Amino acid sequence: MEKAYGAWLKVLHLSGKITPVSDNDLINLSVNNREILNAYAGLGLIQFKSAQNLQKTPKQALFYVNKVMGESGKDFHIQELQKNWLWSPRARQDWDFLLNFNIQKQAFEQNKDFEGIAVISCPVEYL
Repeated sequence: MEKAYGAWLKVLHLSGKITPVSDNDLINLSVNNREILNAYAGLGLIQFKSAQNLQKTPKQALFYVNKVMGESGKDFHIQELQKNWLWSPRARQDWDFLLNFNIQKQAFEQNKDFEGIAVISCPVEYL
């Protein structure tokens, strides 16, 4: 995984983009090149696999997913990636899993916010 991670970082470096070091550096990057977005997606996949192996929350991977989908979401849906020879069936499967994981995480966070509102607005006798 380290070699793959290094390769994706090299793509970003060769493209002239600043190599991301922290979340703060990533927030300020503006991307409009498909190859660079492929590199970010690749980094997201690597970060996700790494988090799975360490049994941690893939925070960094989700950041990359949100960046890619925010910049060019329509180009990174599974149906579109099937047309791209760079995306193997396994990479598409992993990306799809990561997209669904991100959606579920966002839904959970929204529900958590609504639960707090429901508890606050519910009279004490109903608790």
